Amino acid sequence: MLVFTVLIVYIERLNRTTIYLMTVTKDMPQIPKDELGGRILKPARMELKAGDKLTFTITGAHSTREFENRLIYSLPVKGADGVEAIFPLNKTNLAVLVKHLGDNSDTWPGATFDALVVPSRNPRTGESTLSWSVTSVQRQTKLKK
Repeated sequence: MLVFTVLIVYIERLNRTTIYLMTVTKDMPQIPKDELGGRILKPARMELKAGDKLTFTITGAHSTREFENRLIYSLPVKGADGVEAIFPLNKTNLAVLVKHLGDNSDTWPGATFDALVVPSRNPRTGESTLSWSVTSVQRQTKLKK
């Protein structure tokens, strides 16, 4: 079994830095590429604008896949409208979830989080785009179906 240890550095207000280690194995669930299509939540595709905020419920453990020699993280979620989709996780959003929910994403289902649409720059193309910023996380005791 191939194991990666990911170092997540989360810089909090007042210049305090918290460091998290999360172990990722190659045996973790992978997202099949043919299932990625329209299920990945992207603000531009959803016709959202900067400042919009949505609430999501986590429905499963995070997944990883390799893309251009990098690990890409994502999380299965359900929106307030009941639609299930894949929430893309950048390092900052992953660090926020780890800080509030712990480093074992198998225990995350049922938790909810708010995600704010924020302007950002696409690291591959350098173009301005919209992305997500996880602003608050609430742990739930049960997953609502």
